Amino acid sequence: MPEDELILLGRLGRPRGLRGELAFRPENSGGLPFHRRITRVLMGGEPFTVESWRADGSGRLFLRLAGVETPEGAGVFAGRSVYVPPDELPVLGSPGENGAGVWYVYQLVGQAARYADGGEAGRIVGVEPGAGGAADVLVIETPEGGELLVPFVRAIVLAVEPDAGRVVLRRMEEEEVP
Repeated sequence: MPEDELILLGRLGRPRGLRGELAFRPENSGGLPFHRRITRVLMGGEPFTVESWRADGSGRLFLRLAGVETPEGAGVFAGRSVYVPPDELPVLGSPGENGAGVWYVYQLVGQAARYADGGEAGRIVGVEPGAGGAADVLVIETPEGGELLVPFVRAIVLAVEPDAGRVVLRRMEEEEVP
């Protein structure tokens, strides 16, 4: 599978301990409950089996790859990007189940952005993470070729319908600032 079709899971840091464990810097906020469900990863197009995931007291993640049992063996992987095919990501939930209303960013990119009154806002081309606890921001390319930035909050994003290929937005009224 081409790398541009894979999902970047995170990056490996330096070896930790004597058993070949590696520090892992995730590209998401799923934490240990999310990551421990991932058992196969790709690096440089080559598949690897994850033997174990672990979090320390501060929430930092570590992983062990099957067959890697020493710090020296783990060291060859330090700094590498870790990918996973989209179909191997953990299922986040369906309507009525725990996890409903949760999406992967890659599922939002490319979706049509429409207003509740039927008007077209454009197409989602990215999702910028919020800084310091702020809401994420949808980056929408407008039909005119401009860019619209929309906070990903319930007051504005009324519905996310990935199966229908759209996100429904409330129009934001521009206010004149005195």
